[in-house]
Amino acid sequence: MTISTSCLVYVLLVFISLASHARGAIRIIKPWPDNVYPIEGENTAVTCVAFDKNDASSRPVIKFVQTLDLGGTKQITDEGPNGHTYFTTKKAMDGRKVSTTLHIKNVTLNDDTKNGGRYLCEAYNASGDDPWALAKDTFGFMVTVIERSEIPTIQVSEGETVKFGESINLGCNVTMGSNSLWNSIDHSAWIKDDKVIDETLCPDRDKLDNLVIKIDKPEKAGVYTCVLTAKLRNTRPYKIYGNITIQVTPRFTKVQMTALEFESGGQAEMQCSAEGNPIDIIWKTKTAQTGGKTEVLNQTAVASRFTFSKASPYSGFNLSIDPLEDEDRGLYYCCIRNDNSSTEDTSSCQEFVLVSTCPGSKYECRDGTCIDRNEHCNGKIDCPDASDEKGCGLLIAWPYPPNVWGMVGDSVQIPCTARNDGTYPAVVKFKRRDSLYQYVDIPNTARVYQTNSTANKSIGLTRTTVLHIHNMTVDDDSNVYRYICSASTPGAQGEQQQGFQVIVVKDEDLPRADVNSVNANFGETVNLTCKLTFTGTTGQVSITSLHWMRDNKVIANGTDTGIGPYTIRSVSTKDGGDYKCLAKVEIRSSKEYQTLLGTAKLTVFVKFFGVQSEIIGSVGERVILECPAEGYPLKIQWSRKTGPSTETMLKDTAGKYSITRPCEYCRYTLTILDLSLQDFGVYICTAATGSAGSGSHNFVLSLSESGPSTPTAGGNSTEPTTESSASTASRVTSLLLVCLCLIGLM
Repeated sequence: MTISTSCLVYVLLVFISLASHARGAIRIIKPWPDNVYPIEGENTAVTCVAFDKNDASSRPVIKFVQTLDLGGTKQITDEGPNGHTYFTTKKAMDGRKVSTTLHIKNVTLNDDTKNGGRYLCEAYNASGDDPWALAKDTFGFMVTVIERSEIPTIQVSEGETVKFGESINLGCNVTMGSNSLWNSIDHSAWIKDDKVIDETLCPDRDKLDNLVIKIDKPEKAGVYTCVLTAKLRNTRPYKIYGNITIQVTPRFTKVQMTALEFESGGQAEMQCSAEGNPIDIIWKTKTAQTGGKTEVLNQTAVASRFTFSKASPYSGFNLSIDPLEDEDRGLYYCCIRNDNSSTEDTSSCQEFVLVSTCPGSKYECRDGTCIDRNEHCNGKIDCPDASDEKGCGLLIAWPYPPNVWGMVGDSVQIPCTARNDGTYPAVVKFKRRDSLYQYVDIPNTARVYQTNSTANKSIGLTRTTVLHIHNMTVDDDSNVYRYICSASTPGAQGEQQQGFQVIVVKDEDLPRADVNSVNANFGETVNLTCKLTFTGTTGQVSITSLHWMRDNKVIANGTDTGIGPYTIRSVSTKDGGDYKCLAKVEIRSSKEYQTLLGTAKLTVFVKFFGVQSEIIGSVGERVILECPAEGYPLKIQWSRKTGPSTETMLKDTAGKYSITRPCEYCRYTLTILDLSLQDFGVYICTAATGSAGSGSHNFVLSLSESGPSTPTAGGNSTEPTTESSASTASRVTSLLLVCLCLIGLM
């Protein structure tokens, strides 16, 4: 019997191959590639480790592939760190152990296993001695992409500003995502200052228990956070947060003035009773060193005799002076900062006074405070105990009648207070200069009139008269004829007078501009312009600056001569709305005013985005349809096909339909409750009248044949197979060929 040469060569090659496989023992080892559950737009990574413990010359190489529907695989390419997929590799034991990580950036639904195929990690021998080029080992895993619309959302109560002693009721409502069966909530908690206040396991999905807090301490105000822990696809833990900011209006727990004994070279400590959250404290002083004027103390000065401290951010504010010097005598104020108050204003302050004996050049208040002589009987209280205004006779008291201004058609009120000792001032009235330059009484009319009242105040017996001017005209302006407030008492000689100004501005005196509105498609770049056409009447109005404003926030600034275009790139729904061009002006170089030059409206044309159109539901379930339309303005009408060419309009119906839109830029949703067989069919969302464009989208609501299902975990078993399926199949085939060849020789 003779054996063919070709057959012997083939047998030899097969055995060499089998021997090669026997030598190589490359395996995918722990930690195994894990199933991952990224959210749309996130980055994810999966690591695969290969090792050959038997062959020191083996150099494993790892590749990642996806299975194809018709069989076979496609290799995942390395697009580099800036690409969608890329790899990083680490080697150990001189290359015998390799760890390769597959990175997927900005995950999309196309990366999902159900859309692109099951993922495999394949381990090869890099030495190139394998003629079959087959993977030594494989391990499968799944990438399950979670759509953003599946994720539950929460809506918390609006923040509040309350007073001490009041209670707040904080709510946290849950809106389940589009796939509530696969994305459950298993824990909720209220947290403040990193501490759990209240928590619930397995809460009701639609509404959590409200949190009721009594604000009796400043620390109880602040930021309260509602935290929900969801399990996305019943596997991945995911936290959802909602913050509520509670503020408590600052207050003083002690309002009486505090007198401190002055001793040169000694120490004085002032303990302020202010508390609040948030709170900003400033210290003011009025001493001989400040010339009798109220000034704000510098709390950041280095190497100062003045030390400022606080027990907490909300209370316990102290001022210490050490050592005391003669010029430190006088008034000190612990004040709650108010952006609208002036330096001289001490109405929101707690008062302290350093008492001592005054030198002969000063006036000494009854409580020992020293003030300048010219502050005695000036109609303004300068002593903490108001003793400087006692026994002064008839005076027009501070605050004096203010200078006021307004637009034509506005209304203003000007108060004037006079004080006296022992009896009320008999007459306090307003006068105006006439054409003969004499001051005459202002007569009462339906438009201009005076009211008055009396009071017993610390400065003496007072009478206050208020001048009311309604529907102002240019004739009311002080430039026409001046105003004074006059106070007199029967039997007294002369009268007390105090002048003031009334400024009236016409609309035509204000600056004007051409402001454009724009229509745009998604993704376009637009420019909103505000071009000055009139800068204001010279001598009446002058521009100090121009601004673009949206939602009461300044978004761009200009100069006193103009403002450039406001550019919006890649326009989206949230860019739609009103943009205001405003000018800050000075009225007669004395009064600041902000005027609206025009409003630019950005209209964003409606666009319907591509989404899944078939929705699967089961009887008794709840489904949520999210209309994929965006634009500004947008109004959506929901309807249902009831025949080949007929539709029925849908509206909110208790127990059946709920149409919602969380915000003016959000998408509309239709929630269908308690599905019945009659609910399955075609639903349509249509851009209704009032929208910036038209269009519609159809949803097909179908009955689930087997009810909701949960995806299996996927991947290999907990231990890898001893050989890859491809490698095993190759060996079986080779052995069969050997047997057939030998049979042919017999």
